[in-house]
Amino acid sequence: MLLLLAEGIMFLAGFAWLMKGRVQFLGRVIEGKNARIVGALLMAPPILFVPLGLIVGLQYGASGGSLYSDDFLALVMRLSLFELIAVIGVIAVFLVMLFSAPKVTAIAAPKIPENKRIFTVREAAEYLSVTESEIIHLIENGTIPAGRFGDGYRIARDILDEYLLQPPTDETPAAI
Repeated sequence: MLLLLAEGIMFLAGFAWLMKGRVQFLGRVIEGKNARIVGALLMAPPILFVPLGLIVGLQYGASGGSLYSDDFLALVMRLSLFELIAVIGVIAVFLVMLFSAPKVTAIAAPKIPENKRIFTVREAAEYLSVTESEIIHLIENGTIPAGRFGDGYRIARDILDEYLLQPPTDETPAAI
């Protein structure tokens, strides 16, 4: 029963992190693709083992076996052991990814000068008080026009000011 509760928590956390694309836990942050991978990994054991347990129980019962027999209980114990190993493995991968992620610091970011006209993604995120991944999402879906420069984007301050004046939409990050 405790394993099912843990899997329920893993599933809900995994779903939230998969959708949000950001994990902030124990003073560390995982963003973007890695956060979605963590979310999917956390969702995997419940998605695999809960239906598998139901199928095994239904098959065993349909074949005329008693759900209280020693054979069935041994089968359930083996399945539960595999499930526990999968949960521990997923949690270990999550912790490795988490502790290899940068720590969140409470140091205030430097203020952007008033005369700065072109921003990097990091500066734009700071200017709008959102994450860099949210800025990249806005650029890639065409909400904010930006120019490619090397391996990153450059965004005009005027574009960001216009964006701030627009009424909120479904694409507007929560922090704005």
